[in-house]
Amino acid sequence: MKKTLSKTAYNGMSEKQFAAPFSLEYWKAAALEVKNVRTLAVCAVLIAMRVALKSVRIPLGENLSIYIGFLVNSVSGAICGPVLSLIGGAVCDILGYLIAPQGAFLPVFTLIEMFCAFLFSICLYRTKITVWRIFLSKFLVNIIGNVTLTSLAMMAVYDKGVYTYLLPRIAKNLLFLPIEVILMIILFNAVTPFLAKTGLITRPQERMKVRYSTMAIVLALLVLFSVFAYIYRANFKILFEDLYEAYKTFFKGVFGIS
Repeated sequence: MKKTLSKTAYNGMSEKQFAAPFSLEYWKAAALEVKNVRTLAVCAVLIAMRVALKSVRIPLGENLSIYIGFLVNSVSGAICGPVLSLIGGAVCDILGYLIAPQGAFLPVFTLIEMFCAFLFSICLYRTKITVWRIFLSKFLVNIIGNVTLTSLAMMAVYDKGVYTYLLPRIAKNLLFLPIEVILMIILFNAVTPFLAKTGLITRPQERMKVRYSTMAIVLALLVLFSVFAYIYRANFKILFEDLYEAYKTFFKGVFGIS
């Protein structure tokens, strides 16, 4: 006779937190989200939001903007888990192309979208959401997804050299990383009490605060990248000037810093 998990067993597994995604129980809980009607309904709503917000951006300069779709993607990862997020990433990319097609449909970018959703889930699903986990999730998405995989895909599709795509993407994704992390912290501080109360994420989450040690490490990363920027200043002078103006606009708008 085929065994099925009882409702009590499912709820107990779904409410459990995991320190890392390296246990069989973690992947069982993630796989069961595909059968959870409520999670599927929430996933569908979040996919619709991601498609709607795909082209919505925060302009920070003449040629630079932060697209806010990653915020919905991160919340979806925390709720849906890595298995359902892979499916959601594929559906989101295909629907986005069908609604607003731009050029030819390239499955490699669907795979990248799926992988980025997977990375958010690995860091945020069924665990205590902290500043470091948020930073790690966005860092991995930026470096592996946005920089490495996207650059390689564009090089293969458009047959251009590595420096055409890789170096400018490193500049943009690393320098925008602190802003994106701040936006994620603000969002999760706002939504996690509701998500925990409704049982969409596990256990009540503490309000996250950015510690001085965290700020020091982020500043150290920016200093290291400044060295990189200085080395390649001749090639990317206009880009870095735009990034400077983008940071100035962001902090002036959010914190009132001129």
